[in-house]
Amino acid sequence: MRIEFISFLCFLFLFASAEKEFDSHLINKYHEKIVLDSLNSVDQFIDNKVIDTLVIKSNPQSNVVLIDRCIIKNVRFESNDSTVLKIYNSKIDSILSKKSRIINHVYINRSDIKVIFIQGKKEKVHMSISESTIAHMSIDVGDIDLIISKSKFDNSSIVCNSGYLNVNIFENNELGRFFIRGAVDQPYANIKISDSNCKTLIVNNFNVENYQLIRTNIGKTHIKSCILFKTEVKQGSYPLISLNDVNVIDVLDLSTVKRKNASFPLYCIVIFNDTIWKKINSPHHNYYRQDSKYLETYNGNPGLLKASINFNKLLLKEYEKTNQAELIKSTDIWIKYLKARLNKNKYLFYLDFYWWECGYNKNRIPLNIFLIFILLVFINTMFLDYLNKNVYRLIIVEHLLYDDKKRRTLLENVSRKIIMSFIYTGYIFFGLKIDMDKLYIEALVNKWRVDLLLYFLFIYLIGFLFVAQLLKNFFEF
Repeated sequence: MRIEFISFLCFLFLFASAEKEFDSHLINKYHEKIVLDSLNSVDQFIDNKVIDTLVIKSNPQSNVVLIDRCIIKNVRFESNDSTVLKIYNSKIDSILSKKSRIINHVYINRSDIKVIFIQGKKEKVHMSISESTIAHMSIDVGDIDLIISKSKFDNSSIVCNSGYLNVNIFENNELGRFFIRGAVDQPYANIKISDSNCKTLIVNNFNVENYQLIRTNIGKTHIKSCILFKTEVKQGSYPLISLNDVNVIDVLDLSTVKRKNASFPLYCIVIFNDTIWKKINSPHHNYYRQDSKYLETYNGNPGLLKASINFNKLLLKEYEKTNQAELIKSTDIWIKYLKARLNKNKYLFYLDFYWWECGYNKNRIPLNIFLIFILLVFINTMFLDYLNKNVYRLIIVEHLLYDDKKRRTLLENVSRKIIMSFIYTGYIFFGLKIDMDKLYIEALVNKWRVDLLLYFLFIYLIGFLFVAQLLKNFFEF
């Protein structure tokens, strides 16, 4: 025991010495300020340093700056030449590049950066960010080519001033609030986001040639002053989609996005004109047209619910004119759901929906009644002896259940009891007439067991409805 304790003390001493040596190693590599200017090397490589301020100036012989395993407080560009910045495995507080002194190519991998600020009204910037964390990013340039994968952002603002925007975001990203804006004259854009999560996506003032959202979850999507030429939105979750001053050239297909079930949407669409909804393929939807002040709240807002009901009624009339059966069905069901929400009786709506889909699927009634029958058989199996002796007596059940009971095995007794429960329940369920001599009404009332009497009547009435529905379907056929 003493030897183990001495070994432990030696380990602590060696660990403290190594930590002290490591700290001194970092202190020796600490630099208050490093200025990169006209060096002789082709590429400027900074490795394993702690720097307060890194300044990158003009260098006619070198246009590549590589930073690896560094801790830097500020990176500032003061170069008029085209520059390529590569950052790997580093932690940086801020990267600043503005006006004519701009980085044209940025590659960031496995790094943690608090602020990126790049400004150059007419410049073209290519950025590739992977496996990194960016707290705040602001890019305000001419043309932008942005690729993001496996990264996390809190707040991002991308402004395209004159030319073309290409955004490709894929593979497990957390985007936070992502704002994309065309500064003037609606520049052209390609926007593709897949397999990512985003709290708020804002796209403003673009001619969007290709707009793709695939397997992506976006809390709020606001598209304003845009022309959408080709769109593809599928296999994702989009609780709120706001379209303000938007023209859809192709069809905005939302038919494959996630929803609660076949008729309840998991998203709603807010529109600001009366024609765009005709270009939206969305059989499971909630359209409503309202002012922007209503965009932030929907759940339980009476005014918004009424507005949504009225607007969906207009949609229903349009679908009835063109005889679009599926759209008529889903829109009418959704109106009934909204009315139930407004009147605070949504559970009655759920009962109506699951019973026969609000009247649109009568074939569901026999299936539901059959399931109820199976449930009743299961319940009656457990209480068959008591029910047969005290509620409704069937001689055939009594004989088949008790004859030779002692000679049968346990498995035989259980299987026979299940069979007898089917016969007992079926006799009441499918019986068009109740034999009053077999029903112990007086005994049940005297014993205050009205619940058992009601249970018997429930079985009978459910069976009566089942038979009536079968006969109705037969004559309609």
